[in-house]
Amino acid sequence: MQFPKQLASLLPSFLLSSIALAQYGQNSACAPGSASEGLTQAGYKTAWTIDSQNWTRLNEVFTQDVYYDSTALGQYGGKTEGIEQTREALQKAGEGAKTSHVVTNLYVEEMMGPEKAKVITQ
Repeated sequence: MQFPKQLASLLPSFLLSSIALAQYGQNSACAPGSASEGLTQAGYKTAWTIDSQNWTRLNEVFTQDVYYDSTALGQYGGKTEGIEQTREALQKAGEGAKTSHVVTNLYVEEMMGPEKAKVITQ
């Protein structure tokens, strides 16, 4: 059995996107190298990428066809499609801001296919 390479993610409850992950071997559900651990690490890396405003590495955590819905952020949010629109929106929203995501829980809400899943982190 092979675990997913690309997974859709909801980070935190308002971010729906595709996350690119390395392929993981066959392990127990939460062990190092498992799909759950891969999703958890992807969530952490996404938060780090946004918090450090390291926009050149955005393609390491999102696929080219990312759908980003941050309307929950009010005037700082919105909806974008594609990595370039998402990069521009994140840069604009983060200008001069110091952010620190605290990601404590991971829940796989739905396996959408062999290479996609909807994940909620909080």
